[in-house]
Amino acid sequence: MEYNNYRIFKWNPYYIGLRNSSNNYNDVLVNTGTNKKLEWQNVIAITSFNGKPEVIYDTNHYLESQHEWSSSYNAEHKIYDNLIINYIDILNNHQESNKIFYNDQTYFSLLDAFAFSNSGHNLSETISRANYLLNGCQCKNLLIYKGYKKTNNFRLITMLLPEDEYNYIELDFETIYCFKNIIITYPAIMHTERFPELTEKIKSNVITKYGDLYEEFKNKKIILMKTHRTSVVFNHSTHFTCEDFLCGLEKLGYIYVRPEDYDDYRLFIYMIFADTIVYSSGSILYTNKWFFNYDAKLVYMCLPGQRDCCTDNKLLENSLVITVEKTVDNYEDIIEQIENYKR
Repeated sequence: MEYNNYRIFKWNPYYIGLRNSSNNYNDVLVNTGTNKKLEWQNVIAITSFNGKPEVIYDTNHYLESQHEWSSSYNAEHKIYDNLIINYIDILNNHQESNKIFYNDQTYFSLLDAFAFSNSGHNLSETISRANYLLNGCQCKNLLIYKGYKKTNNFRLITMLLPEDEYNYIELDFETIYCFKNIIITYPAIMHTERFPELTEKIKSNVITKYGDLYEEFKNKKIILMKTHRTSVVFNHSTHFTCEDFLCGLEKLGYIYVRPEDYDDYRLFIYMIFADTIVYSSGSILYTNKWFFNYDAKLVYMCLPGQRDCCTDNKLLENSLVITVEKTVDNYEDIIEQIENYKR
């Protein structure tokens, strides 16, 4: 690959790099980037196109999403600054001694922007890639970040892509890798409705393996909302401040569930067998809604103008929708409305 006349990636909504419709790329350099708290993973990859280095924009959702680099996503979490740094780092490290080479086989990327920062996004993106692998792709060498095997999502995804059938290769952070052949597919986050058979398989496996182990988590009234109690909030636009409201529900036996406090199996048993779920939109809903008990009493605490955010027709049809402001006032009236709602 020739670097002498490379240009800095032109970061704007009208130029977002290279996409190969076959998803197969040759002679690719991947910079795994950093892994820091409150930052999305900033992996980026380039290949040669017409003799010049081009970014493969399916490498990372934030290349595909077309946000401007100066947006709040960058100001708060440095995602675009880090992507540009990693891009330049690839181009400046010309020496082969600075890279790790994989030249022998074809590899499939399960790297994304959310592996350690947003469990819901990561699971939805990984399931879309699992669907690709399970529908005709013969590749068995799967690239993941070092440490990803310790996550709940890895245990879930191995229900679809078992470790005894696939070779999971852990890549170090802040490292440049060179792949002779690599498959990088579209990062389809939040499109889980496309793969109902896969989500149902995970759900069925969770019930079979763990349903009897977590009896005490069944038939509960739970609150699944992104609020001031949430420990890590990346996007505050769907974030509630409502302590009086939460305390009022808890006095009636409701349990406030912070997903980060539970392994996924206990969390899913809560939702699969729930009596009542009071939920809000945003990242807390993206993949958790797969596991909702649709026979339960479902209550959607909806911010103005966000009725369709992260929901779907089936969920809305089965839910009581209550529109409230981010700071919940008149909470006693709302609690009464929830308690009086009958399915």
